[in-house]
Amino acid sequence: MASEIETESSLSTEPDNLTALHEKSGLPIEHQSRRLESGFLIRASRLPRCVPLPATTLASRSWIWLHGEQLGRLNDENIPIRHWLYRICYHDDVSHPLSSYLLNVEKKTNKALNHLVLIHHYDKNGNKLLPNGSKKRKAESLDSWALQVTTNNTIFDVDGWKYCFIR
Repeated sequence: MASEIETESSLSTEPDNLTALHEKSGLPIEHQSRRLESGFLIRASRLPRCVPLPATTLASRSWIWLHGEQLGRLNDENIPIRHWLYRICYHDDVSHPLSSYLLNVEKKTNKALNHLVLIHHYDKNGNKLLPNGSKKRKAESLDSWALQVTTNNTIFDVDGWKYCFIR
């Protein structure tokens, strides 16, 4: 066990002034980012006036919550209004307007449901539909190409073919 003399000499007796240290650091006073319980980061630069909402004990009945995050957006009175943030649109490389992936779901989830149905091709039950148009043709051509590659890489049995057809 260390003696009191050793402990006193290794610790500073002068208290730290944390306010003065913070002012010297040049860091902002307010938090510029927040994390939801799921680990999702709310960046103040992309999601202004958005805050994490406390965990609710009510189970979310809609399947839209599998594809998005629940967060609050502060109104003019600084009261958080429940919103749904679609993760894929938020993380997409294409810049979308905030109103396309941050939707008000305070009373109903219809806006979020319509977004997933119309833009991302889900049905009303949450099942992903096959893409239509050129995406579907592209998928079919990729399947055809994969079949051709498999056929090309298959070893042809010449002796078996001769036995079956030439007598």
